[in-house]
Amino acid sequence: MVLNNMLDLKKQKFIILFLTCIFVMTSSMALAQEKKELDQGRVQISGQNAKELLKKGEIIATINGDVDGDDRLEDVIILGNKFSTDSNYYINLYLVVKDSAEGKLKAAFAPSLSGGYDLGLNLADVTGDGIADVIISAPTGGSGGIISYRVIDFAESIPREIFTDHENQGLFVQGKLLNNYQVELLLGDEPKHLIVDLPNDKNFYDFLGIYNQNGELLSEYYHPYAQGLSGMLVMDTDGDGVAELVTTQRVVGINNTDTIGYIRTVWRYNAIKWQIDSYTFSTKYDNKRSSTTNYSFIGMGGYAIHPKEAVVGLSTIIYPNINKPATGRQYVALNTVIEKYVRAEFEGIQNKGYLNLNYEIKFGGYNFLSIVVFGMQDGINGNQKIEKAFNFNLNTGLTIMPQDLFGKNKKVWAKIKELSVAKGPAVRPENINDYYYDGKQFVFWFNDQETQEEAEFSITRESIENLLNEKEAKLID
Repeated sequence: MVLNNMLDLKKQKFIILFLTCIFVMTSSMALAQEKKELDQGRVQISGQNAKELLKKGEIIATINGDVDGDDRLEDVIILGNKFSTDSNYYINLYLVVKDSAEGKLKAAFAPSLSGGYDLGLNLADVTGDGIADVIISAPTGGSGGIISYRVIDFAESIPREIFTDHENQGLFVQGKLLNNYQVELLLGDEPKHLIVDLPNDKNFYDFLGIYNQNGELLSEYYHPYAQGLSGMLVMDTDGDGVAELVTTQRVVGINNTDTIGYIRTVWRYNAIKWQIDSYTFSTKYDNKRSSTTNYSFIGMGGYAIHPKEAVVGLSTIIYPNINKPATGRQYVALNTVIEKYVRAEFEGIQNKGYLNLNYEIKFGGYNFLSIVVFGMQDGINGNQKIEKAFNFNLNTGLTIMPQDLFGKNKKVWAKIKELSVAKGPAVRPENINDYYYDGKQFVFWFNDQETQEEAEFSITRESIENLLNEKEAKLID
């Protein structure tokens, strides 16, 4: 009887354990599927789903700041589930953005991280649009000290992971052991060649059978390499008001105890991708910072226009970034418009050719900024010339469209029509495609209805000065 009771008790425990395992597996699969759907944008972040999402995981870390550019503070929260009850390793990670004042859920995103220990959050503008980006750090554990980093851009509440697993591989390094206890290192895509000494006592390598006592290489089994990232600093290395990422990688020889040196890499983000600005190798960990200032143009209002460059394959793209040197303030709306245009043009070639872009500042006044982006695109539609003007109201951050330039000032438009007809086709608000202002004249690109081609017409400010109202005259100062 006692034996039967014991067997029944064991059966009950087994059934409970079995059902628990099924429940855990089902829950994990459901979370994984929801994470996948969230990452693909299929989960609606509103209403009951939003409330349920916040209940899904444990709050691991929080930080506060404006991450979507609406001039309101948001709480940025990273949620996750412990791998097991006695573990500090978190899985099923979600990044949630809530309005700090109202508590409304504004965005959520599943970063491409399998998990991590002691996850942390940081905020910094690394894209140059004037909006703080979210930086996640996720130590992976183990003797290598590897930390996975992700950078999420939440501009306009649309999450975009811009620093991914690919960038976490760091600078590419090839290593080869040489005679006399030395290592040959090739760093980067256009390899920088270094020869350094192995760090440990010679007897260490002799004991492992890698070298003999004369320093002759006996085994080519080991190949020194660079580990993934083990550190990241966020700093403005060139004084342009936009933060760069400075990452650290450890270069190891035989194993994790055999540290040859460290690589410090400066990453700069452009509208297309991350670009490695520079890198240094040191046999000792160095935490020195450097700062330089290099502005190509200072506007009348004290703002700076600094060139940003993206070199991708055959494409070389140079575009402007606008900020205030004294305060580091970014002209968010202006930079966003320009970067969206650059991204769209690059995506238009669909990896089938090249895109070369540059820009010219036509006028940088107190209230009005006029820039022309020009270049050549060789993509799916063949070779095409590019010419695009950007005209901004520096006080509002708004783009000034051709039809809005003089508003409903009929006298100005009548004068433009009169002068254009004297030279050729009539220029009217409705047939203007684009324009720029160089401080002395307005240049309009418009559709010639007779030839069905784009034509150009210019008119001096002096010729319409007495027709401008006070608001219009002040805007173009």
